[in-house]
Amino acid sequence: MQLLEVTSPIPADLARLPELAANLFFSWHRPARALFQDLDPELWEQVERNPYMNGDMPAGSLHYRCRVRLYPNDHPKQNRRQLTAYFSKGPGLNGGVKLDELLDCIASDSASVEHVETAEEWCNDYGAECNHRAELSFRATLRQRAKTQKMFGLHWYETLLYHTERL
Repeated sequence: MQLLEVTSPIPADLARLPELAANLFFSWHRPARALFQDLDPELWEQVERNPYMNGDMPAGSLHYRCRVRLYPNDHPKQNRRQLTAYFSKGPGLNGGVKLDELLDCIASDSASVEHVETAEEWCNDYGAECNHRAELSFRATLRQRAKTQKMFGLHWYETLLYHTERL
């Protein structure tokens, strides 16, 4: 497995994007919606066209878009699989994204939805209010879990969860 690409934090030229995302202006203004969609069409769909998914992170947090690529030993180019994940670090954590941190985060998120069937159950497990935003997060986590299972296969997916839950 190889981590090939880590996108750096939001560039200074785009530093006001979080402010725009927090303003409901984007919901009715087509050019504002198009801006977020054009920046990252895949992410735009994952967050169900809601650019304000990082509102709970403290100021100074760093957000990354990471791509993990898996090259099996046999016919690496034909069987290459990849997974895109979004990773955030709070302001007190230094350094870039490390593969073990990213995999622990992906596995931890996947494990959180492993034995629940609804967003309400998921929220109850964490003592959180089950509102629309929580429902969106739950669905995004389910999609990420499915992509993780597909990338690693069931055996290695379960091994990843086991090693993360031991921490």
